[in-house]
Amino acid sequence: TLSNAEGATKTKRSVRRLTGESTVYADSEKAFSQAEKYGAKLLFCESVCGVVNYYYYSPRLGGAVALAGHAVNLHIAVREDGAAVGTPLIFGGY
Repeated sequence: TLSNAEGATKTKRSVRRLTGESTVYADSEKAFSQAEKYGAKLLFCESVCGVVNYYYYSPRLGGAVALAGHAVNLHIAVREDGAAVGTPLIFGGY
């Protein structure tokens, strides 16, 4: 298995040439409705610096990136004042 550092390096290399789309919602329920809309399956979650990240896969969305051993193509990040949704990942800060 890969260490966390090796996994992060591999993921960084795999997303270097990718672009994606994202949007921000004031209400996290609207963000989660996007996962439902695309029939996405929740793969795993993580919490970092007050933001809870949810990683999904939907066969209805194009492409995916390898992250923590999963093919991810929908990312929802939730914090106290709202949420962001991105595909395949939210790029930049949120």
